[in-house]
This record gives sequence, C-alpha cells and structure tokens, in this order.
Amino acid sequence: MSKTVGAIVSAAGMEIGEPVLTAFETDNILQQRLIGEVNNGVRALQSKKRFAWSWQRALLTTTAKVTAGTIDVTNGSTTITSKDSAGANATNFTTMAAGWYVRVANDQQSYKLASVDTVSTPNTAVLETEYVGTTATTTSYTALLDEIALTDTDFDVLRFATFGQAGFYGDPTGYQTDDQLALGDLPNMVQWAHGDFHRDTSGKPRMIARFGVDSTNQKVFKLWPYPDAAYVIELYGSTNYTEQTTFSAVPFGTDAPDLAYDALEFLTCAAACRWDNKMQQQAFWLARYDVAFKDLMAGSRTATMNQMSVASFRRSVRRGAPGRSQQAFDTGGY
Repeated sequence: MSKTVGAIVSAAGMEIGEPVLTAFETDNILQQRLIGEVNNGVRALQSKKRFAWSWQRALLTTTAKVTAGTIDVTNGSTTITSKDSAGANATNFTTMAAGWYVRVANDQQSYKLASVDTVSTPNTAVLETEYVGTTATTTSYTALLDEIALTDTDFDVLRFATFGQAGFYGDPTGYQTDDQLALGDLPNMVQWAHGDFHRDTSGKPRMIARFGVDSTNQKVFKLWPYPDAAYVIELYGSTNYTEQTTFSAVPFGTDAPDLAYDALEFLTCAAACRWDNKMQQQAFWLARYDVAFKDLMAGSRTATMNQMSVASFRRSVRRGAPGRSQQAFDTGGY
C-alpha cells in the first residue's frame, strides 16, 4: 500500500517520542528535515536501478510533410515564396513554422527555417542561411519537421519508443523490430542516414535521438527518416523527480510496490533516530532498510533498453549443468 509523505514523517517522528502528525508545521525544523530525508531517499532508490514502476509514458505527435504547390528560390537569398503550380501567389505554408526544413526539388541540401509568414499572400519563409543552389521559379519542394519538442516537462531519460507503423529495421547487430524505434545519438543517426538526414523519403521513422532543448527548455527529439504524415509515437522512460513537501503527497506514485515505501520509511526512521542521538535505534532501522533495499533490488520488475522485460535475477547456468533452487520470483509483487 502506498504511503504519503505525512505518514512516513509521522512514523519516523513517533520513533523518538513525537506525536502523531495530521499536518506539517512549516516552522518545525525536525519535520522539515525529515521531509528532506524522504525526498533524498526517493532519489537514492531511483538512482540505483531502472524500476519499471518508476517509468512514465509520453506522446510525441509528428506533422505531415508539405509538398503542395511550388516555390520560388533565389541564389544568395534567404527568402522562399509559396506559389501554385502555375506560378501564381499561393498560401501553402500554413502548417509550417520556424524549425522546419525545406529541400528544393532534387537538391541534396536541406535548409532550416528561421521564420514563416503565413498571414501575407503569398506565404513566405526565411531560411537560416542563404540559398546556395540554382535560382528557380515554380519548382517542387518538400517541407518537413523531424525535430519535435516534448511538452511533458517531467520526462527524463528515454528508454524506448514505439508506434504502429514503424516498420522493420536492421541495426549493426542484426536486431529487427516491427514497432519500436531504434534509440541512438546524433552520430549514430548520421551513420544510419549516410550523412544526409533527409535523403530517405520513406516517411516512417525508424530511429529516434535526443537533440537538446528548444527555446522554452523542452526536450527535443530527432526522427529518422523524417515523418511524412501525422503519427503518434509513444515514449517510455524515467521521470524527473519533483520534491514532495505536502502532507498528502505520495513519493513514488501509486505504482510502486509496498517494499519501496517500507524502505523509505525505514530510512526516514533512521534519520529521526540520528537527529535524537539514538544510535542503537538508528542502526536497527538502517539494518531494516538494507534488507528491504536488497529485496527490492532482487525482486523488482526491471526495465531494459528497447524492451520491457521481467528480470528474475536467477543464476544462469549452461545446459546440462546442475543447478540449485533460487529464491522464488514474486511475479505478482514488485
């Protein structure tokens, strides 16, 4: 059963003769110190292992590419202009924005957009750098968005990503999947893309990589190949821990096993005894914490890269070798 910060701090205080708590007092130094111990304990536990129950799900929504009409481009200029197929002024940039890329006709160079004017007719866009290709009018183009900011600010480290139309891929080890995106960094993605992120026009992303943050400090992810349509990509990973200071707050969230809350309470009781110079009691609670911590590490569902699996931590032996029974893994537990 999950425990609140208030329940844990109250139990710790009672170990040294404090009354049962129903609310926190902001000027009570002991209570504030024990609240800090609770938060430190959560961070310490989550840093030891990627517990599946500490994961979070977030969504990344892609945007369809734009190829409608044509554009005018001029060598040495940073402005591109929306035109229809007959060369008349057009307004085909309405879904585009700064951060998109444009590739002209059969050019092998993509240009990132610094700004887009979707109010005026014709629509225009400003490139981050001057266009170095050949001047052209009513030429075909592709506008795309492959760098997408995640709006969920609590999301921390990506562990795997999936969407139903990811398709098959083969990585250097020969591993293949039909729904998960390969996780990589930018150098790895450059290698897969053969130095050109936008040459592959298949439209179904097969790799995802973290790509810094945007102007509002939101995490940005880059997809390869670039998406040609709107897709919803599911991301799974660890979360940024937020300090819990209210009485009713639940430190781990409701998915954590009872053993995690027990370990946290034991650690906080030890801190209270240390505060009150009760070293023998402190040693008792630290010993209980150690047992709970080891059991939690040995019996918890563990999340692994590119997949979610259950690790029982049983001894691995070669075929035919004698083996001895291990502690049973509680499949319904942690």
